Amino acid sequence: DSTGDWSSDVCSSDLSYPRNLTESFQRYSQLASLSGNSSAQHMIGFMYATGVGAVVQRDPAKALLHHTFAAEGGHSKSEMTVAFRYQNGIGTSRNCDEAVNYYKKVADKAIAWYRSDEPGGKAWVADSYSLADEDGGVYGEGASASSAGVNAQRGGGGLDAHAALDDVLEYLDLMSGKGDFKATFSLGRIHYNGQKGLNRDMRAARKYFQAVVGQYWKRDGTKVDTTDRPDIEKFACNAAGYLGRMYLRGEGVEVNYDKAVHWFRRGITGGDAGSANGLGLMYLHGFKVSKDATKAADLFKAAAEQDYAPAQVNLGKLHLDQGRTEDVQIARSYFELAARYGNIEAYYYLAEIANFGIGRDRSCGLAAAYYKTVCEKAEPLLSSFAEANEAYANGDRELALLDYMMTAEQGYERGQANVAYLLDQENSILKLSTDRKSTRLNSSHQYY
Repeated sequence: DSTGDWSSDVCSSDLSYPRNLTESFQRYSQLASLSGNSSAQHMIGFMYATGVGAVVQRDPAKALLHHTFAAEGGHSKSEMTVAFRYQNGIGTSRNCDEAVNYYKKVADKAIAWYRSDEPGGKAWVADSYSLADEDGGVYGEGASASSAGVNAQRGGGGLDAHAALDDVLEYLDLMSGKGDFKATFSLGRIHYNGQKGLNRDMRAARKYFQAVVGQYWKRDGTKVDTTDRPDIEKFACNAAGYLGRMYLRGEGVEVNYDKAVHWFRRGITGGDAGSANGLGLMYLHGFKVSKDATKAADLFKAAAEQDYAPAQVNLGKLHLDQGRTEDVQIARSYFELAARYGNIEAYYYLAEIANFGIGRDRSCGLAAAYYKTVCEKAEPLLSSFAEANEAYANGDRELALLDYMMTAEQGYERGQANVAYLLDQENSILKLSTDRKSTRLNSSHQYY
């Protein structure tokens, strides 16, 4: 198991056994001794790094040793942990080249995972967020931007974020029922992208997008009289772009390239960037249209000029493939533009350019930073945020703390912030005992 997805679950209390970290450490040690199992090595390293449960004394050297064994076995979480330690000199001297070496191994797996849902890459809802923001911010309600003013009505300041989201959806649904195409489009986009507290729902998204395009185009393709709604064209074309993407990728529907082309071409009539990028992908790969890299590049450029990040990445790839110095510079500029929107591929290419000195001098520091960002963006593959959030919501603070500590060890800043928040003795929801004999998380304060 290269990712070690099950490693945190073994410490969970939902497997019919009570949580016992002492027993857990002994079993992991046996497994590591018998087979060198990478997940067992990872958990031993984690326990030595944190001293969790007072099972063992914190020992950064032993932690690095076991994480290195796990990393050499391909365990992605340990690879990230070792990289972070070399990057910051934790338990060892700083070594940028070693950090890049380990971060690149994980980033290569992360980008392969992302591309496994071609064309267009995998989509997911991010699981990492700051617990403090859910309780008024780190300085308390009203003292920070996350919980003051209008933000206090968006789920901060101790308000129920789920209730706030439900209110928004209810309002948009009400307005949509009255024929407000902007509200209908917003509902489609919210359900398509998903967000914290709301899973992606392709069936609902398609229903809303279809409702928007139906207010602009008749079934025969002619346009509805919209003189009283002059701004509907933009929303209808954007909705058409989403429908094209869904048919191209098979999201909530069977893959249908004919329908994808149909909707993309309609979207392009109104200048929709997503439609231009989608049709560009179809020309690039020859999906139902003749393979034509030139047409693909023209479509990518049209979308990139609208600051559409996926198109900027696609155009950057085409320039990078040319290999000429001037093309490499152009590619890098497109990747930098796309990186502003958090595009995982953009960060990966910037990391590769910095690491291998493509069209520029090599920069180890930049490469490490970019590779780290790639790794951290692939949350469903590489982190335990989802389990931590679920445990926290269910009141299992100990399991939440364990999982957040794992992400913190991997270098996730939000994981580190959440661990600090949970262990803050002045505002703690965990009453941590100092009884060294307990097998619960009684000495986790050592980590903090």
